[in-house]
Amino acid sequence: MIDIGTTDFYIDVPSMAKNEFEKYSVRLFDEWEEFIKTGLMLPDYRLALEVEEGSVKGVGRIAVALYALYLGIGNYGSFISGLQTIHDQVNAVGDYLANQAVVPFGQQWVGSGPSELGNLPLGMDFLTSVR
Repeated sequence: MIDIGTTDFYIDVPSMAKNEFEKYSVRLFDEWEEFIKTGLMLPDYRLALEVEEGSVKGVGRIAVALYALYLGIGNYGSFISGLQTIHDQVNAVGDYLANQAVVPFGQQWVGSGPSELGNLPLGMDFLTSVR
């Protein structure tokens, strides 16, 4: 498997009760997985979502089998346009994960990097990056 995308997020909020945090993590993964089924057009991939308590910190990773990546690239015409399309799909599913991570805390705002932190209400730090 080849890692084709990673999304990191950090939300500075008070700690949650353990059962609430478990429900939050499961819901977040399930929603991300459903979105990826329609947003990432690759036949064989693996997802991993690590969420930590305290302030909410998470890392979502997408890995794909080499043959699936090769098939995916080939489905979009040229090699370059296939790479660009898959890159755009990975960014979209990373942004979706970041969006969904914030929703339970009353924020509908999504950031794509530290330059957008100024859009947040005071006391709410949120950072996501897609690599």
